[in-house]
Amino acid sequence: MTLQPSLLERAHSFRQTDRWIFSTMLFSACLSLLAAFVLAVDAIHLAKDPQIALPCNINEVINCSAVARSWQAGLFGFPNAFLGLMAEPVVITIAVASLAGVRFPRAFEQ
Repeated sequence: MTLQPSLLERAHSFRQTDRWIFSTMLFSACLSLLAAFVLAVDAIHLAKDPQIALPCNINEVINCSAVARSWQAGLFGFPNAFLGLMAEPVVITIAVASLAGVRFPRAFEQ
């Protein structure tokens, strides 16, 4: 008679695998890409009209328009959200490739 692992044991073993890590990586990267897209759209709206009130403004204290106009929001001369639009697809590609079973060179993994 074979003993079947309990649900808790299977969940624990799943969390210890690469599949869990890369699934979490894929989910997080997709959320980050969505956030970068929203911030990039807001940056374009601010470029068109610097006095616009963005939907994320809650009050005078919590005001994302003021943050988006600060020098830190465009450190390299363009909105930082564009860096997210470039970098997150790379992370998504690595996560999908890893979930598909691609074995990367050792130098890449270190």
